Amino acid sequence: MKIKKYIVSTIPEAMEKIRNELGDNAYILDTKRINKGGFLGIGGKKYIEVTAVLDEDPEEVIKNIKRPSGFSNNSQGKINEIQQIVENNKKLDERIQRMKKSDAYEQYAPGKDKLELSAKNDILKLIEEQREISKLIDKDAEKFYDKNEFNELKYRKVTYNNNNNNSNKNNNTNEDLKEIKDLIEKLSKRVILHGSNPLISELIEVFKKQDLSDNLIENILNNLPHNINKENWKFDDTFKNILFDIFRNNIKVDVPKLHGTVMLIGPTGVGKTTTLAKLAALNKSKKIAIATIDLYRIAATEQLKTYAEIMDIPASICYTPTELKTTVESLKNFDILLVDTAGRSHKDDIHIGELKIYIDASKPDFIFLTIPANMRLKDMIDVYNKFSICKPTHLIITKLDETSSYGQIPSIINISNLPLSYITTGQAVPNDIEIPNSQKLFNLFYEELKL
Repeated sequence: MKIKKYIVSTIPEAMEKIRNELGDNAYILDTKRINKGGFLGIGGKKYIEVTAVLDEDPEEVIKNIKRPSGFSNNSQGKINEIQQIVENNKKLDERIQRMKKSDAYEQYAPGKDKLELSAKNDILKLIEEQREISKLIDKDAEKFYDKNEFNELKYRKVTYNNNNNNSNKNNNTNEDLKEIKDLIEKLSKRVILHGSNPLISELIEVFKKQDLSDNLIENILNNLPHNINKENWKFDDTFKNILFDIFRNNIKVDVPKLHGTVMLIGPTGVGKTTTLAKLAALNKSKKIAIATIDLYRIAATEQLKTYAEIMDIPASICYTPTELKTTVESLKNFDILLVDTAGRSHKDDIHIGELKIYIDASKPDFIFLTIPANMRLKDMIDVYNKFSICKPTHLIITKLDETSSYGQIPSIINISNLPLSYITTGQAVPNDIEIPNSQKLFNLFYEELKL
């Protein structure tokens, strides 16, 4: 292992020196502010002392890792397994890449079943091994797995149905009948008002293209005026006003006055870290700290520390739920602690379950579910359903500049019943973040509708 300290003015300067001297495999272990020059500590210039490390011997690195409390010497065998898991991950990736290039991959190309099954089996095996390590290292994780709280994700609907008594079943039957009756009444109303009007089919097709939900489309059609201009409905002011009213009523906006612990969650690649920096800049008048539990992306901690350095605020890296809990308690004198999280695929129940452990440990005051505007409504709904176990309090829509359809925004707000707090419109920090404006969103929607 090579450890080297650098005295620099900025983090980017340190990164350049580290890469030049230690290579791309090195990483930052610690940073702290220091003063150099002056007299008796007065009048000196501020610098950053950056400690970098290059892992040349993985076994030696593992021996030098600071063990969390409760990590006994009897766990040495499991520590060695960590090294083996890392190696298995590398070998798995290399083998998949080789198989893709080999004749065997071409042989399986039509179905790819054997290749995918082999890779998935290896991945599942690694996940099980990592879960055992997680149980060993952190008591919160042990509690999570031993109590099988994760199963709630998969079986909560079945359990709910099985636990219903006869009275509930009768109530459900009555509710179903009422719903069917309401649908019939709506259908009858539409037939009476519009008959075989081809405009209905055209509107449904256009609204579907704009990713409006079935519920909102139904709402619009039920309020369609009799005298709508069928040949030129896109420029009919009466229709436009009705459409805007429905659009506005389904964009519930709430911009909370942030305080305490604020956590951003959501799928991979939605811009959570950049959005966190924008929120920090918006609240620069307050005493702010930031923390990250994103240990999956190699550059995640570097990006966060760079933002922290620019804004001159403290940053912490938390490797376990217990460390995050300790960080939250130690920063109670700050107005706001912004917590960045690793992106989780909404199809990965295990990782979302592990995120829930961090949430239970830190008890955030606000949990922002961050979803990109360029995602289809169906996927947005899947994201919301999966992340609902984390009990988000608000929505943030990112990447508004990367989509040409806008109906999914009021639709996901309507479906999730979560208020929209912010919209981001680009990568620039802190400029590209806005408080939602229903008129502006409707104008974008309507302009696309007319094309």
